[in-house]
Amino acid sequence: MISCAFNHKPVSFSGNRVAVYKTLQKLTQSRKGIAGRLSTNTEQSLTNMPKPSLRGVFDNYAVDVSRLSMHFPGGFPVALVRKVKRLLNEDHWDIDDALPQKDAMLTLLRALLIAKSNTLPSVGSDGKGSLSASWIVGKNRLTLNCYNGDEISFVLGRERPNGEIERAAGITKVQRLNEILSAYDPEIWFR
Repeated sequence: MISCAFNHKPVSFSGNRVAVYKTLQKLTQSRKGIAGRLSTNTEQSLTNMPKPSLRGVFDNYAVDVSRLSMHFPGGFPVALVRKVKRLLNEDHWDIDDALPQKDAMLTLLRALLIAKSNTLPSVGSDGKGSLSASWIVGKNRLTLNCYNGDEISFVLGRERPNGEIERAAGITKVQRLNEILSAYDPEIWFR
């Protein structure tokens, strides 16, 4: 006795070997046909699938910047939004990369406000959800990677009066950014 998956009634195939063989053959062919149609439909769906819209993500960032725009120097918010928009350009964004998270953008905005930056940074992303800001003035370099939860990693190289480059790197909370950078005369990046 075999219980049929379609009607759940026991079916006896004793003495019906030919019928059983043909029935199994038909089931196998129909499964192959369904599987073929599924894979073809799946391939067509993936091929015709539109790129994810980054417009909504960008709009969220633009709203955050506009809320804080009064605290930045004139023209700074517009230029920052333009840079983030360029970063999130759908034609250049790799679909496998994670979008910068909203909290990472908020961390970046807080860092810019705390540092009292009058200089617009270059903006980038690591493809894992963070946003980065970097400043280069001659041999003096500063990169901030902004993450969720007000966490920042930083890497810097600061030229000293004797020509040596002092380097530092670390992870901190955005609230301590000025305290940590103060040893490196950060005005060179932010003014």
